[in-house]
Amino acid sequence: MSLPFNDPSNPALPSPLFSDVTAVRGDHLRANNNAIFTDLSYLDTTMDARWLRTIFGDNAYGSTLVTDLDSIAKSGFYTCYGTAAGVPDAGFSWFVLHQNSAVGAVSMYQRAVAYSTTIIVFERMKIASTWGAWRETGAEAVGSEKMFFGDVAPRGWLIEDGKSLALTGGDYNDTKYYALYAHIWDLVNRTVVPSTYLSAAKGANAAADWSANKKIYLPNRQALSPKGAGTQTLNTRSKIGPALGVPEEDQFELHGHKITTGTTNTLASSASVPNLYNSSGELTDKVTAPVSDGVNVLRAGATTRDCTLGTNFIIKI
Repeated sequence: MSLPFNDPSNPALPSPLFSDVTAVRGDHLRANNNAIFTDLSYLDTTMDARWLRTIFGDNAYGSTLVTDLDSIAKSGFYTCYGTAAGVPDAGFSWFVLHQNSAVGAVSMYQRAVAYSTTIIVFERMKIASTWGAWRETGAEAVGSEKMFFGDVAPRGWLIEDGKSLALTGGDYNDTKYYALYAHIWDLVNRTVVPSTYLSAAKGANAAADWSANKKIYLPNRQALSPKGAGTQTLNTRSKIGPALGVPEEDQFELHGHKITTGTTNTLASSASVPNLYNSSGELTDKVTAPVSDGVNVLRAGATTRDCTLGTNFIIKI
């Protein structure tokens, strides 16, 4: 800021602002002008910084370091360490944008960006004075599944191997698993999936069972192929899928084989080709082990299967 007058503390340099007033009034004003000049100089050097702090935060870098994201009460830019309360993931420090409603503090919005070379962004809303869960922006919905070629799930996912989620005492213990816990709990509550996904009798709500350290089990995709739940009709025939979250064993559709009988023994008896008829020319009821046709290698075992490749299935937390 440039002042429109000279330094009033020097009588030899009278301000042009007072050139048209009487000497008496000028002397009186000039006696007080030194204090006014000092105040204006102070404002000149501090106004910009104060203005920026009003908008952006409590320090010269334009943000405020906080220890509790849940208790922020003023719109602005904030930073915090992973030890702060209310963070999306304690493994990172966070840059946080906080926005209050224009009509009060019962509704708010927060966006948190992790201090990481990987772009990790979370958002959440406070509605009617209650914070909702953090949701990772741009990520699949909680409970989403996909195939993953690896034995360690990527960040934000878990391998579906039947392990448990809990506040404490489970295979996975952390508040970041609560969203998936609540998702599966809701499916149990609506009897969409079996109650066996919950380790004990269902309580009043997911939060109560979480606080009581009841476990929720992940789906177990090991050795199982995915199949659409429900039923439909194809070519007038009903096709039946398993219920959501219910495994089913392999089976053959019921069928029969037509065999034409005769009065003579048309097949020679040998080690590789069984004799289907007895000495009287009657068809026997003997069941024999499968034999090779001389071209294909027999691959018999406990499971009927197609050609497959092992992979893991993962689920979004």
